[in-house]
Amino acid sequence: VEEGVTGYLFESDNANALSERLEEVLSLPKESLQPLLERAYRKFETFFTLDAMVKNYEKVYTTLTSPAQKQDQR
Repeated sequence: VEEGVTGYLFESDNANALSERLEEVLSLPKESLQPLLERAYRKFETFFTLDAMVKNYEKVYTTLTSPAQKQDQR
């Protein structure tokens, strides 16, 4: 989460901080919240869908099994 860009952060294990942050977000006008929601969803689609995660794992495996990588390990 990028603070104010794709969401909002609060201190973990702190119910008061969560409550304050929720009040803050719920008081925002829809017009200012909508772009943040769109950016957050794009980030989710890019990094956290099953398809995106499979593609990222494939890149890692391809890199680790490439001939150049194998020679570097010798």
